[in-house]
Amino acid sequence: MTIFKRVIPFAIVSLLTLAAAGWRAPASGGAEQAIAAQGSPVPTVSVTTLPAMPSASTQTMSPTMMPQAQSQTAVPTAGAWTAPIMPPLGVSYIQVVGDVITPLNLTLKDLEAMRPASLTLRLHTYTGVPLIDVLNRAGLRFSTDPQTLMRKYVYVQGVDGRSVTVSFPEFTKEFNGQLILLAYLVDLRPVQGRGFVTLVVQDDKTAIRYIPVARIIVGEPLQ
Repeated sequence: MTIFKRVIPFAIVSLLTLAAAGWRAPASGGAEQAIAAQGSPVPTVSVTTLPAMPSASTQTMSPTMMPQAQSQTAVPTAGAWTAPIMPPLGVSYIQVVGDVITPLNLTLKDLEAMRPASLTLRLHTYTGVPLIDVLNRAGLRFSTDPQTLMRKYVYVQGVDGRSVTVSFPEFTKEFNGQLILLAYLVDLRPVQGRGFVTLVVQDDKTAIRYIPVARIIVGEPLQ
């Protein structure tokens, strides 16, 4: 009887402890099941609290970072030569070379597109392009002061093998200012014979310099 009295309180305490433990277990298990069902929590960050970062596609380069583009149309300097543009195969042309910035290959179509001028000599009217205009188009590689021009010449080679010389003082405005033509029309008709351009020098007493032009060379007399 005495032992029974001692055991009863101990049993009651044990039952109460087990009941308490059994009552909490479902709650704990349900929470774990709920978390497992929802998956692991994902941390979130508000983008409004972060500075905008440039991407590779939207980042702009400063002027010092920009690559330098290679010029496709470089301007020739006084010491540089520029290859003349070649006309299509089979098209006749005259060359302008020598002491010029931009050597030229001029076709009849090129000359006809330039400012025309006319000159009447010995009952014939010649129409063409002033020599000075062609030289200005090529660009002279020397000064145009009178002292320099007195030393410069234009050598004209003919299709027929002849060659003649024209001095700058003959046709520049600083001196005589004569009209010298690269004529492609004679009496409003195309030039006949070899070549398509004839050199015509104003006030020449003879026609010795009237040659069919093949090449124009700018320079000084050979030493």
